[in-house]
Amino acid sequence: MGEDHLPEVGCCRSGSGVKPLSDLTKPKSEEIYGIGYVTSVAAPKIAARKKSILEEAEEIINGDRAKAYGHPTPNHRAIASLWQAYLNNRETLGIEGDLTPEDAALMMVLLKVARLQFLPDHRDSLVDIAGYVGCVERIVEG
Repeated sequence: MGEDHLPEVGCCRSGSGVKPLSDLTKPKSEEIYGIGYVTSVAAPKIAARKKSILEEAEEIINGDRAKAYGHPTPNHRAIASLWQAYLNNRETLGIEGDLTPEDAALMMVLLKVARLQFLPDHRDSLVDIAGYVGCVERIVEG
């Protein structure tokens, strides 16, 4: 085939070997009287479809998280139990009113504690706890 053929998607043989597809996406042109015309057309790049948020979340909850923590019910039951204990303790201490930003950060610490009950050596949860405690400190300082 001559220079004016349409190359196959993925490669094109030349004297120097196989050209990558990226080299083929730029059309070759010649100038005739200042007007360019295409003498070779490359196959267009085919972009991979980006995953949807739902697809990405599904991979996470049914992949690594499922392997680490198992079915979500026991973990969420543990979280609910710790949060309920926190809320009951507020009542016992006579703390009234809406939850505060400090409460929210401390309850997130409890979420991570519940996760650590299932996977005690999970470093990310320990780092997250330190981060939430740092948030409490910043909230209290103003």
